[in-house]
Amino acid sequence: MSVKDIYLKTMKFSWLKLAVGAAITLISKILLLIFVGIGALFGNGTILMPMVLIWLSASFGVYEFAMYYVGYMIKAAHIVFGGISGVSSIVNFVQIFIGIALGYVDEYCLGYTFYKKEEGAFKCGCDGVVIYYQNAKHLLKNAVFT
Repeated sequence: MSVKDIYLKTMKFSWLKLAVGAAITLISKILLLIFVGIGALFGNGTILMPMVLIWLSASFGVYEFAMYYVGYMIKAAHIVFGGISGVSSIVNFVQIFIGIALGYVDEYCLGYTFYKKEEGAFKCGCDGVVIYYQNAKHLLKNAVFT
């Protein structure tokens, strides 16, 4: 796949990110008009400054939400659905690796419960998880080998 093909295939995410930025700008301008209008409605200059400060904080809140939540969702969609086969292969490999590495936690806890019959099942389960993760380095090496 050429760079041009990747660019054209992922162009919709670039336009979406641009649209989010335009929406933030529009919302910020509308909030400015509302708060300055409220400040001007009361006539004196003492209410105008608090309204501008409220506008700044509201605009910052909208920006933070849009960039950190919506923006990250767009980035995630860009990676997952953008068609970049190398990234999707890496994501699939990581998911398989995590499945193998964590797939034996319950079996280990069950075996530890049978090994320590004199203790309660809940305590053995908790101890089993702790012992499993204390040996995580060795177990992850085995998961890579598997």
